[in-house]
Amino acid sequence: MSISRDPRLWPALAVGAFGFAVSFALSWIPSLDFNEAATVISALRPWPALWQEIHHVDAVHASYYAFMHLWFDLVGYTPLTLRIPASIAAGVTAALLVVLGTRLAGRLHGVVAGLIFAVLPQSMWMGFEGRQYEASMALATGMVLVFLVAHRRTIHGERSWPWWCGYGLLSIVSQYIFGYLFMVDIGLAVLLVLPLLRRTTRSRAGLRSLGRFGLAVGCAVVAWVPLAVLEVHEQGQVSWITGITLGTADQVLVSQFFPGAPFFAVVGWLAAIAGGVAGVVAWRRGIRSPARRVASVALPWLLIPTTLLLVATAFGHHLYYPRYVAFSAPALALLIAVPFTWLWRLPVPALGRASLEWVRRRRQTVWTAVAIAAVFALVAPTWAAQRTPGSKEADAWNQIAAVITAERKEEPKGARNVVVFGAAHAHKVATSQVIGDLYPQAFRGMDDITLAQSYDRTHSLWDTSRPLDAVLSRTRGANYVWVLTTVQSHQAPADISMLAKVGFRVNERWQMNKEVVVQLVHAPKPV
Repeated sequence: MSISRDPRLWPALAVGAFGFAVSFALSWIPSLDFNEAATVISALRPWPALWQEIHHVDAVHASYYAFMHLWFDLVGYTPLTLRIPASIAAGVTAALLVVLGTRLAGRLHGVVAGLIFAVLPQSMWMGFEGRQYEASMALATGMVLVFLVAHRRTIHGERSWPWWCGYGLLSIVSQYIFGYLFMVDIGLAVLLVLPLLRRTTRSRAGLRSLGRFGLAVGCAVVAWVPLAVLEVHEQGQVSWITGITLGTADQVLVSQFFPGAPFFAVVGWLAAIAGGVAGVVAWRRGIRSPARRVASVALPWLLIPTTLLLVATAFGHHLYYPRYVAFSAPALALLIAVPFTWLWRLPVPALGRASLEWVRRRRQTVWTAVAIAAVFALVAPTWAAQRTPGSKEADAWNQIAAVITAERKEEPKGARNVVVFGAAHAHKVATSQVIGDLYPQAFRGMDDITLAQSYDRTHSLWDTSRPLDAVLSRTRGANYVWVLTTVQSHQAPADISMLAKVGFRVNERWQMNKEVVVQLVHAPKPV
């Protein structure tokens, strides 16, 4: 049956398109940041250089970098094309969540869950970030959906092995895209084991399903070993993650799913808790209800990854960071959607003397639409704040590139420009040279005199630089020198002083967020 003739697919497609639009709209306004810079700098390397890099750093992101390398080969690199895959993943996740929610609790629940997911602050944020975290949400949702189909077919004695093979392959892909997704496997294992612990529900079909699941996951683990070995050797990369602190609670309750939206976090968690409690109560009483089915899937998916990482961090293995468990966001959306299915019980009051029978007959739709509109109004300020030029770590690199581009257009034809990249804000290793790597058009034709080794010739993520005093002679013959650095730099005044001694004076200075751009013009002292 074609899509146009199958009305069951239209809700998923419509919600998926909405999810894509929410993430993609105005995604070109915020500047790129260091997280996205790591993607660009890795994916733009030649294949041999990328192969060398992942043997020293970022093996956990190797498959994603390879995908982005192919993507840039297809569409070319710009800041916008960097972010498009994440927006597509946001739409795919929302669509899959409609299908998953419909399977668990009906079409209304599926549609509401997809819409809620699309406007979760973490989903909106990851949906325009050039990293794989939004893709991890899509993969996790796909894993759960394929698992449920395979499990149901096994329980009913239907042909299920193609679905279990599909789950195994999806698990392999998921772990190669983002290794933490193995915790979805653990959550689904719990979902299978819990009913078997109750004698009244133990069955050969359940054991058979558990065995096939174990075989699929076992094959995935074996396939994952080569990457796991590399990741173990690179554990030092996460040494910056702190242990359990007073701020951990805020990370779990707000930053993990509701960054920048504490009030929405309160509303969201209250709704999710209501949905989870309803499911647990139904399970304890042996009641088969939609809330029970949703909770049985969503609670392990939501709670187990965070719990495992927090426990590991508490015991000295610092692994917990909010974005690392973003793949649990669809589970949270499923739980938040549960109370929406109770709205049909609420009466719709008459407006004036008219009874509005058509409204009363559609009270479920009316109340759900009102509630969803309230959620959208609640999240709108967060969406707008995420799409300001300096929203990503207060970086303003795109504004810096725009200023330099505009100023260079006013220069005399044939003017020679030299650029000096200084320290970068909030980074101990990289320099502001990363701005030139991410926005190369603005710096085309400039002499980067402090560059020692470009990133594609190193085994690390970043370029390496020389001090200005070692290459000061290379400014001879230049008409303009541009110094890019951070406001906190202690080296910048010394660099400008050195340039003054060889005939350059400050012509103009711009400060954008935490970055400073200084334009110096050649003006030798008269003899």
